[in-house]
Amino acid sequence: MEAEYSENESENESENDSTTEWKGKGNGIGKEYNVEKNDFEIQFENFRKEYPGTKNGFKTEFDNFIKKHKDWQSVIPLLSLALEKQKKWRDEAKKNNMFVPEWAMLQTWINQRRWEEEQGEITKNNQQKTENVKQYEYL
Repeated sequence: MEAEYSENESENESENDSTTEWKGKGNGIGKEYNVEKNDFEIQFENFRKEYPGTKNGFKTEFDNFIKKHKDWQSVIPLLSLALEKQKKWRDEAKKNNMFVPEWAMLQTWINQRRWEEEQGEITKNNQQKTENVKQYEYL
């Protein structure tokens, strides 16, 4: 059984990617239905795509987010900003040979409100070496 498309249907799909979903076995064969996503869902989906750690499907993550956080509507615009800030901090910390753990699963990041975390100060390599040398000189 193959899915048939007319030229108009395939043009509509490419124009409106975020509203087309498949109902079926996941192989693209089945009935198509449209689901209009609101602005919050679109913002969350964009954030979810940017997140570098392990993640579940959109619906699972979004439903978990809404369930866990009553203030979810005010938080969604902050997620991408906080993620970018954390990515920059992690890159800088890695450049300075600091320990940086792997990204948590997105569900954990959401449940623990990690967008609210304050990042520690990054110490430069030269400063750390100098401090260690000074400690040993006085012993």
